[in-house]
Amino acid sequence: MKHLLVGNGINIQFDNQNYTTSEIVLRLLKNCDRDDFPSHIIVNEPYLLKNYIGQLFLEARLALQGEYDSYVTCKAEKSSLVSFKEQYSK
Repeated sequence: MKHLLVGNGINIQFDNQNYTTSEIVLRLLKNCDRDDFPSHIIVNEPYLLKNYIGQLFLEARLALQGEYDSYVTCKAEKSSLVSFKEQYSK
């Protein structure tokens, strides 16, 4: 995934550099401690976002290493896990 865009506008314009997934996540990590961060819209405790993103990163690494292979219970989950590995293992 190169781009992640979330919004409520009809005509959202973005470029290929400032709105990549990595740029959006880095902006979130950098700005969530600011007093003007819209925590009333996104989350009550913005510092938790840093924690969750860090945990997600660590769990994704484990999934890529095969630590989750034994937990899949159906074809759809296995297919999703294989797809995840193919997409993010690079």
